[in-house]
Amino acid sequence: MNLLRWLFLFLDLDYFKNINDMYGHSIGDKVIQIVAKRFNSCIKESDFLARVGGDEFVILTEGHLHVRSLCEDLVQSLIEPMVIEEDAFSLGVSIGVACAPQNGNSFEALFKKCRYGYV
Repeated sequence: MNLLRWLFLFLDLDYFKNINDMYGHSIGDKVIQIVAKRFNSCIKESDFLARVGGDEFVILTEGHLHVRSLCEDLVQSLIEPMVIEEDAFSLGVSIGVACAPQNGNSFEALFKKCRYGYV
């Protein structure tokens, strides 16, 4: 993969731990599935979305020109509460962004930079 054309986004869900703690992991898993579908609807077919932790996702996308609109779309995708059974859940998302080559030339360097450099 030519990292010189890639933009990395690290997404950390806000308040997800509270859902797991109060409603249990089975509800938390359903929330994660809804979040993943919503995030997936924001990206291009050529982009890559992966869950990398309990409440963390990463997106790899080519090019830097659409990053602002992509971040706005990701935030907006969580505005509508997620209804599971009789409960409605609202989450936010913190987004870290790293660009190659400005922020690194390896996956590890870019991942570290975007994980700790939230927008």
